[in-house]
This record gives sequence, C-alpha cells and structure tokens, in this order.
Amino acid sequence: MKKFYLIALAALLSFAVACDNSQENVVNGDYNLELTSDNMVLVPATGGQYAITYTLDAKSGAEVSVATPDRDMVTAIDTSADGLVTITISANNSDEGRQCPVTVSYLKDSFTVIFKQSGKGDAPIVVDANTFIGLYYAERTVEGLGHYWIILSDDGFDAEGNVVAGGEFFRFDILGPLAEDVENIRIPDGTYTFDAANTFKEYSILNLSNSDYMYVDENKEGWTMPFVDATLVVEGNRFRLDAKVNYTQTGITINYIVNFEGDYKVEYKPLSESLSNLTSDVEIDLS
Repeated sequence: MKKFYLIALAALLSFAVACDNSQENVVNGDYNLELTSDNMVLVPATGGQYAITYTLDAKSGAEVSVATPDRDMVTAIDTSADGLVTITISANNSDEGRQCPVTVSYLKDSFTVIFKQSGKGDAPIVVDANTFIGLYYAERTVEGLGHYWIILSDDGFDAEGNVVAGGEFFRFDILGPLAEDVENIRIPDGTYTFDAANTFKEYSILNLSNSDYMYVDENKEGWTMPFVDATLVVEGNRFRLDAKVNYTQTGITINYIVNFEGDYKVEYKPLSESLSNLTSDVEIDLS
C-alpha cells in the first residue's frame, strides 16, 4: 500500500505544475481540435450563459457536436458561431451544489469542460474522500513544530495508482506538534485554521502554493485553484476539511466539505543532513 501511494504521489506531482489555460493540441490526420478556454467553469447558483472557445483546423464546413448528460442544468447549447459554444446554465434552487460535463467532439477527437455550480445560499459541495496521502517533514519549516502535507481525494486514482481524468484533489500543508513516533506517524488531533499571512503558528494550514484544490482533465493535466480559507478538524482517524476555493479566472468562490475516515499512512521525509555534495568552492560561468 505504501508503494501504491508513493507512485501515485509522484505521478501527481509530475503534472501538477501546469499553469496556462490551454490544453495540448489533439492532432489526428488532417484536423486539429483544441480547447482554448478553461476546462472547468465555476457557476453561481443564479446560473447564466458561459462560453467555450476552441480552434478547429479542418476542412471547410466542419461542424462540432456537443453533448451533455444533464439537460436540466444545461438548458441551451448554441454552436452557431465558429470556434464558440455558448452554454446556458439554469438557476440551481437546491441547497446542494451540482456539476455537469459538456463534451465537444469532431470525428474521433473531443474535449470535456466541467461546469460546477453552487447551491443557493452558498451551500457547500460535500466530498467523501477515500484516499489519504501524507508526508511528514518534521522540523523542516519551523523548529519545534511538525510540518505535514496531506492530500485527500475521492476516486482520484485507478487500481494501478494512476491519476484518472476527472479526479479531484485537496492538497494542504499544516503545522502541528511533532510526531511522537516516526515509525507510525499520526496527524495530531486538533483544529487547524488557515494562516493567510503565514505566521507559521501551531495548528495552522499554511498559505503556500501546495495548499489548493486540483482538478485533472481528460489529458491527465492538473489545474490548481488556491484556498482562500480553510479549517481542518482531526479526531483520530476522522478528518473534516472545510475549504473555500477561489476560481481565479472569475473570482467565484466555492465552498467544500471534505470528509475522510479510516486508516492512513504518513511517509517520513526527514531533512537531509547534507544539502550539497560539493566539497570545495566552484566557479560557475553564467555568461
């Protein structure tokens, strides 16, 4: 099980650095379909019209097809303009958030955009996580405090430990008491609050680039959105994360409640005693 999680984590970190808003080209024969807008759109409870933009290099007269499984949420689809699909999202009168995929296709190629909508009254989206990944860095950040990095996910990996399209990951750094036993590391019980100013206090969630929500698209590319507030409650093997996630493109904030309960493992990653293998001064020519 430990090897499974470490392989999965390595795969996760390898693509989590994506920062642009476009996807790689999909080339097949003499046509090329490419999404040029965001692959996930956060929608307020009131709904509205939203644009999906794309490029299609193909023979003249080519038309894309658009499909979605939820026509109650997606009430209208307009493809009359080249390179543009206009989606109309209905108002969500439920207290619960909802989401719906919209797939744009041309021949054998396609891409999918996820529309994620808040419930009325900013009701949170509840996620029951079934995967826990933890790393322990001991006193690497603050002397006398333990630094832990946690990832919670719901069906984010397949049976071989590979990330799956549509996977969601909640990643965050926390500071707490030092682990009592590095052979069997437990996350200390308590309430951890978001430290927006990074004062590095005990029982805090750090406001670092690794504290975020990540979504994996159909190309296995990760897209991250930062926490703007969060609280973590730990009681034994039970974890509850309340997180506000900011969709930076529109400024919309989505509230999440992420629950995890069960056995878990935390891998010890001590700070190396030697930060360099150099034994003498070295000149480096940067010209």
